[in-house]
Amino acid sequence: MHFPIALSILAALAAVLGRLRASEPFRHTARIAIHGAAATAIPAILLGWFAAAATPHPGLDAVLAWHRWLGTAAGAGLIAVAVCTELAHRQIDRSPWAWLVVIGSTLMALVVGVVGHLGGILIFGPDHFTW
Repeated sequence: MHFPIALSILAALAAVLGRLRASEPFRHTARIAIHGAAATAIPAILLGWFAAAATPHPGLDAVLAWHRWLGTAAGAGLIAVAVCTELAHRQIDRSPWAWLVVIGSTLMALVVGVVGHLGGILIFGPDHFTW
């Protein structure tokens, strides 16, 4: 479950650095990370739906619904960004696709972070940040 989170954050950082520095190693890192995030998001989504059906979450129905649907949307978004990454890699003029990769991977990292936070609420309760 945690691997797509880490890979989406890595992809966003590498895509931004690759664009700012015009660095091929960062672009390559972003490409590998986004493909890994998209590939591992699929089983994470499936396992999450199965786990949610098997585990009671009393009083957290709204959190569960947001977690499920944002997680599913994030997985679809990661796949879309992976497609844009491939198009950017294969085009001679990478500029339009490269910007989509930067914007898309950054947006997906933020969405995946929100989904992860909602998952933390489901597992540890709504007061899990109370010290």
